[in-house]
Order: sequence, then structure tokens, then C-alpha cells
Amino acid sequence: LLERGDADFMLTYHHPLLALRLNARQYAYLSLGQDRLVPLTRANAHGQGLHRFERDNPAPYLAYAETLALGRLVQDHLANNSHAPALRRVVECDSADALIEYVLKGLGVAWLPWSLAVGAVKAGLLVPVGDKRLEIAFEVRICRAKRRLSMLAENIWNSLESR
Repeated sequence: LLERGDADFMLTYHHPLLALRLNARQYAYLSLGQDRLVPLTRANAHGQGLHRFERDNPAPYLAYAETLALGRLVQDHLANNSHAPALRRVVECDSADALIEYVLKGLGVAWLPWSLAVGAVKAGLLVPVGDKRLEIAFEVRICRAKRRLSMLAENIWNSLESR
């Protein structure tokens, strides 16, 4: 939509493994923040995770659809990480909102954006699984065409630039 001119902005995740092919001569971006994908599971009554990463017992894995940027990012991270746990894919979803609901129901482990899950972690509903080497840092960006946009769109961009 952005490339066709049907949208003024595109909100996207950025990570070196996610190849977003926008021509830098035609498009600009601003970084809106940082986030990370953290492997999380439901907490039991004692505050421990319902699921653990064990070598001989694959954990139930709640995955993003591979067509999604987050799905490709997690899959690539796991494929290239010598510390990747044994996983058994049980669910595939097209949104982090759906995955967090499944994790809260205790169905398995999912890599969730920390910004989405931090409240449930602080409330004792979710707990991280594994160590920091399994987390995936990424950036949240907003992109736009460098051509002149509507006055409203330019004002929005200018307010984001000056923050």
C-alpha cells in the first residue's frame, strides 16, 4: 500500500534478518522504539512455568505463521541459535494477540513482544522460559515516501520527528 501510494505511513518491525526492500532514495523512516521477543509460558500456582525447555522433551510451541515478519524472525533465530530448545509446534497464529491468549491458557511457549506481555509477567500470569540468549531484539519503525504528503500526514511526521 505504501509503495502504491495508497497509504501515507507503514508501521513495521526492523531486524537485520527481516529484509524490507524499500528504496532509501524514495522512502524515509523513523525509529519509534525498541522491543524484544521473549519466550514465555503460563505460570503455575507457585510462579513457575508450566513448560520448560528440556533436551529430551520438546516443549509445545505456539508459533507465528511463517508468512508474518515475526514468524520469519523467530524461525530464523531458532534455526541459527546453538542454544535453541527442542520444540513441538502445536499452534500457528497470525497475530501476537492470539498467541498471548493461547499462552495464558497454558497451551505452550511463544515468543511474544515484551511490550505486549510485560503486564501479564508483572501480574505473575506469565514467566520467561530459557535464558536471554533466546530473546530477539528488534526495532519498531514508521516509514513514509519522501515525496510531499498531505498537510495532515506531514504534520504527523513532523511531530514524530521532533519527539
